[in-house]
Amino acid sequence: MGRAVIDMLLGQIAGTMGAGDELLFEPELVLRASTGPVAAR
Repeated sequence: MGRAVIDMLLGQIAGTMGAGDELLFEPELVLRASTGPVAAR
């Protein structure tokens, strides 16, 4: 995400991207072995 923001900022400075342009990131859920079970209530 950081790289995309820098590219967007540089594009705005160069005049190739508008200030209203948006980026959409699709999240990814990664289940790891270190994830424990949900605690009982």
